[in-house]
Amino acid sequence: MFNKLIDNIFKKVGFYGPDNPLALPQKLHSSLKDYLSDNEEIICSIKNHRAVHNAPNWKDKNTFFNSWCILTNKRLLILRNLNYVKIFREIHISKIDDYSVQKSEDNIVINIITTGRQDTIEFSKYLVNHADKFSQKFTDAVTSLRKRARTSQR
Repeated sequence: MFNKLIDNIFKKVGFYGPDNPLALPQKLHSSLKDYLSDNEEIICSIKNHRAVHNAPNWKDKNTFFNSWCILTNKRLLILRNLNYVKIFREIHISKIDDYSVQKSEDNIVINIITTGRQDTIEFSKYLVNHADKFSQKFTDAVTSLRKRARTSQR
């Protein structure tokens, strides 16, 4: 209910804007290229509604609104919505213990569990169609990395 109210307010004041929620702003994209490591490629990006980081320590818990989710072949980056790279959370795909994708008509939520931490990424109704594609690419990336890890252990 609260998310719906916030979503409606954001739409009315133009917070989401007419921009494509999948296209990184040019300055952020350039800054991100300098930040990525060798052999790291961007798979997909999307502007998200809310990212919540539940850390083991209360003082480290945080929520950030209107950020970018950048999925690379090595990690998931949650960046503040700025013209340069300012990391809110960095989650290495190989360190993901478990995850779930919950879909409804109003939103898509990705829950990610790493050792002692849980992250929740919420996409509003405005982004449901785009978020569905993003969540599928995220699932594919995690599955692929897990398969490679099992193969290399043999």
